[in-house]
This record gives sequence, C-alpha cells and structure tokens, in this order.
Amino acid sequence: MVPTANVLFSFEESVKLLLTIFLISVFAGGCSSTQGPSTDPVMFQIKVDSLIHPPTVALGDTADIKFFGVVGTDGCHSFSHFLVIRQPAAVNFVVWGKRSLANACPAVMVYLEGNTYRYVPSQRGMLLIAVHQPDGSMLRDSLVVE
Repeated sequence: MVPTANVLFSFEESVKLLLTIFLISVFAGGCSSTQGPSTDPVMFQIKVDSLIHPPTVALGDTADIKFFGVVGTDGCHSFSHFLVIRQPAAVNFVVWGKRSLANACPAVMVYLEGNTYRYVPSQRGMLLIAVHQPDGSMLRDSLVVE
C-alpha cells in the first residue's frame, strides 16, 4: 500500500496560496525575451474604500456588490477584473487594476465608481464578504441570505 498525505489548508491559507500563485504568474508573464521596453499594461491591486450591497437577498437571487475606491491618479489607470474565491458561506475578493504604459496620460482621477460583481449565493444564512487590500488588511462586510 502506498502511503498518502492528506493536505488540508485553512480558508486563509488557501486564499494566500491562490494569491501567491496568481502574483507569480503575473510577474513571470511579464518577463520577455524581446529587446526594448514592454508595452504590456502593469497589473496592480486596487484599495477598496467601501462596498454597497443589499442587506438581504433571497437564495437564488443575485446580490449586486458595488465597489468604491481610487483606481489611479491619471487616465492610464483602469479597472481590470475581480479575482473571486467563493465558498458556501463566504466570498473573498481581490480587485485588480491595470496601468497602460502610454507616453502621455490624461490628468484625471480614476475611480471604481461602483464597479459591480453580481453574486448568486448558494446557501441560506450569513454570507461573509472579504476584500483583500494591497497592504495585506481586509475590508469585511456581510449580508443575509434568506
């Protein structure tokens, strides 16, 4: 009989592992064998200031979770995507932006302005919402699934 190892990770360890794998893939993908500077956009994590969502949602309905915060200080910054880690009673987010490497960027502030993630819960009870911040902290919230 061949021995097997049971590897169990806590929820936070799983999130850290997924984030580490994602960051390694982003940085490894940035390496290029071509000469000259890259014109690919630079990815970065956005700090989320606040969330808005309904206080309750019925099972099977969609909860629109809206995100607010500063994306960047010039027009070369933009929202890219949500990295979402779902569990039955919790959802974790990392909000990603990108900055183009243009020569001239318009002098405008860029905001999330309620970029929305449409979440359909899979079980009744309290749904915990966590947004991972660039400094390692988390913005936490919750809603009730009826």
